[in-house]
Amino acid sequence: MKANRITLLVLSGCLVLALLGGSVAAKMGPREGSFRQALLFSEVFSLVVDNYVDPVDPEGLLEGALRGMMSGLDAQGAYLSPEEAARYREAPEAGPADPGVSVVKGYGALVIVAVCAGSPAASEGLAPGDQIRRIDDRPLRDLSLAQAVRLLRGRPGTEVKLDVLKIRDGFQRAEVRLARALRTSPPHEVEVRDGVTVLHVRDLARISADAVAADLERVAGSGTGKLLVDVRSVADGSPRDAAGLAGLFTTGDLLTLRDPSRREVETIRAPGPGNAWPGPIAVLANAGSASGAEALAKILQTRRGAIVYGEPTYGLGAEPRLFDLPDGSALLLSATVWETAEGSTWNEEGIVPNRPIRSTAKREEVDEDVLRKAIEDFAALEAEKAA
Repeated sequence: MKANRITLLVLSGCLVLALLGGSVAAKMGPREGSFRQALLFSEVFSLVVDNYVDPVDPEGLLEGALRGMMSGLDAQGAYLSPEEAARYREAPEAGPADPGVSVVKGYGALVIVAVCAGSPAASEGLAPGDQIRRIDDRPLRDLSLAQAVRLLRGRPGTEVKLDVLKIRDGFQRAEVRLARALRTSPPHEVEVRDGVTVLHVRDLARISADAVAADLERVAGSGTGKLLVDVRSVADGSPRDAAGLAGLFTTGDLLTLRDPSRREVETIRAPGPGNAWPGPIAVLANAGSASGAEALAKILQTRRGAIVYGEPTYGLGAEPRLFDLPDGSALLLSATVWETAEGSTWNEEGIVPNRPIRSTAKREEVDEDVLRKAIEDFAALEAEKAA
């Protein structure tokens, strides 16, 4: 037994180093404690195999450890088995249709932050706050956000089965089958409220900067010079999708994607015209504002001095990269991070509002109450400046 334990200790340590790859192993020397931690992992691995009450599959144990390691990083980290990695490479883009939910990753589940009007999810009664625990019987605990979203999406008319925890119905668990459909609801809305123009962003992935510019021009003669950009619960759309909208309000370099060595991977410039709204701008965000919505908010905050109202945002400001491993498996790892031209980022920490807003209204009235408070405060601040 002792000989087997020593053999497993050595083999598992070598296997960990092999799976991590030569480039990582070469960096372990300068990092104090890294080699000790690898040996500790090997020791734990061996103790479990030798002493657990039931027989343990070493390969399954190692896979579980790798999945746990990656899921502990962020919403985008994941270990992919050889089969999962092959599927990921074969289908780099998700399908065009979905059940009509916008989601972020929570612990072991997807949290619905918005439900598209007129969608199959809306017809089924799904609501913000509900949790998706499984998709087509696939548990989501060890999947990255990108993998989970791919499971949601597909061809129009195809069906997806969701295991949902309905928070508003007393945490009832339900299994629903929904058709995937193309979204048809307006991706934005513009209205004037109490002397403030409000741009409600619904879907950054589908939004048209030209259509937004036309709507802003339409209300320009209504006597309001103040613009509130509402990006609450906007989790669809990447920073690239936000660039077109941001280009209505500013010019020049907007965002840069950098690797851990601070090297520039990609730079996004404003497509123009930059002058669609010359007056003061504010942003309203919440914990469901993620990725592209955060990019837009951060650009407006740093470039146009926009006040940010609401709650801290989700903090999704990195992009994952697939790292191949020798056995055909792979790691999906956040390897590049977005930052504004001024060097500001929102990854992990999110965007902390300049003026937080808390609501004590009933659940169904919270969104309207927060919007009203933001409009009132924004109007009062601008009135003070003008006085």
